[in-house]
Amino acid sequence: MVYDASGLPNGERTPLYDEPEKAEGTFSMPTGAATPRAFGTYIDYDYEIHMDGPSCPFDENAAIWINRSTDEDPDFRAVKIATLPSYVAVAVRELR
Repeated sequence: MVYDASGLPNGERTPLYDEPEKAEGTFSMPTGAATPRAFGTYIDYDYEIHMDGPSCPFDENAAIWINRSTDEDPDFRAVKIATLPSYVAVAVRELR
């Protein structure tokens, strides 16, 4: 829980993360056109990652580093994971 200046909980939670884990997949082109997507048109995300394996090693809200050292701040966050018959798709939002 996050506490305010008076020491009272304010209802927010601080996320806790495990050690970074390497995963591989195919990174999509940036979204922006009105085209059919695995997550629909009302999910706010910038890219899709199609994972190489049958499962995803992380969950929604995971911090993701793409072409960055894990000593730096992450550049993406997972917002939705879709398990499809032939692959796993992960919707990610760029942290600006």
